This record gives sequence, C-alpha cells and structure tokens, in this order.
Amino acid sequence: MSTRIMSICWPLQMSPSQKAVLISLADQANDEGHCWPSLKTMSERTCLSERAVRNAIRWLEQSGYLKSCGRSGTSNYYILTPAAGAGVDGHGTPAPDAAPAGNAPRHEMPPPPAPDAAPPGTRCRPPRHQVPPNRNRTVIEPSVNREEGAHEQRKPKRSSQLPDDFEPNEANRRVAAEQGVSISEQLPQFSDYHRAKGSTMKDWHAALNTWLRNARKFDRSRSDRSAQETPYERGQRMARERGIIL
Repeated sequence: MSTRIMSICWPLQMSPSQKAVLISLADQANDEGHCWPSLKTMSERTCLSERAVRNAIRWLEQSGYLKSCGRSGTSNYYILTPAAGAGVDGHGTPAPDAAPAGNAPRHEMPPPPAPDAAPPGTRCRPPRHQVPPNRNRTVIEPSVNREEGAHEQRKPKRSSQLPDDFEPNEANRRVAAEQGVSISEQLPQFSDYHRAKGSTMKDWHAALNTWLRNARKFDRSRSDRSAQETPYERGQRMARERGIIL
C-alpha cells in the first residue's frame, strides 16, 4: 500500500462506487502507483459487481486518475495517477494551474454506520442467491384433446330408437335378479313393444331397468285382463302389443 497515493485519493470527489474502486487500487499499489488486481478481487473488496467495477475503472481512466494496460491471458495492469486527475503535483501540493481551494467542493462527512452494520474490515457477504423454483412440481398443461373431450361430454345425449344390436348390461341383469324376473323373457317383449311404437330414448339401458321393475305388475295386469277378455278381444290386444294391424 502506498500512503502517498492513498492520501491523494481520499479527498477526491466522485461517486461512491468510483471512490471504492480507486481506494481499493491505491491500497494494492506500490509507491509508483502500479498494481494488477483482477476484476473478481476488486469486486470482492468493494462489494460491487464486476460490471460496476468495470464502469468505475472506465470513468477513472477517462478522468485521468489511472491508466489501464491490457495483458493477454491475465488481469490488466493499472497505473494510478490521482495527482494528475486532481491537479496536484507528486508531493500533494496544488499544481500551478489548479483551481483555487475556495472553489473546491466541501467534503461531507460520511453518515454514521447503521446499528447492525458489521465492524470495519469485515468482508462483505456475497448476495444471496435466489431460490430457484421447484422444478419437480408437475405442471399440467391444458390439453386441446381434453378440452374437446370435456366439451363432448357436456353435450346432452340425443334420443334414438332401440339399436338392433342392443344387449342388456350388468345393471340390467342385477335389476332383473332383484325383481325376480327372467331378463331373457323380458328383453324380447321390451324390444318388440318399443320397436312397434317407434319409441326413442336417451338411455335404453335405463328404460330396460324401468321395464324390469314393472314387469311383474304388467304380468298380473295382463293376467287379470285375460281372464275377463273374450278370445276376439284377446287377439286384438295381442296384435296391438305386437304392432300388428288387423
């Protein structure tokens, strides 16, 4: 560290980031003002990003406070010239063409440190890394096919006639067993009746369940009517049930 160069750098007026970089360089320079720290080292010492350090060096170089010399494969070589930028000679006295001291800006005292500030000389902690989002979370994207399927499911069923290949399902067989009727006997009657009438249903299996639940009641009613009917009336009724026009 060069005490002479450091004493010239402290009174200079510039932004905090530029001042921090200049003081860091002066702290590492010899009495001739030569030093060669890396951007990473200056970033860690000043608690600034490497981009901010690079911008500060560019400003200091343009203002005449230092000269930067590039070296291939390693860090740059810096020559501090704070006296030239401040308008003073090498011994710290004002140069002949320097502005009068009365026109120099007043030095403001730095604000007191915060109560929770770290003691002087403590290295700044690197910025906390943001916690990346949980990449293991399963994100279900909306599917066009799923939306179309849901749209199709929301469509109301249309009524249709009894299909030629209609077969009872497990629910129909369960209802037939509960009601104590034979589904093999009731299915032909169910099919003939509705085909003769030209019935249309939205759910033929549900209609068959209703038929099976009422089958025994219908059989008793037909038995009662048959006992009171004449042979002619019985023939007419059976023809109507089967859709035969006499």
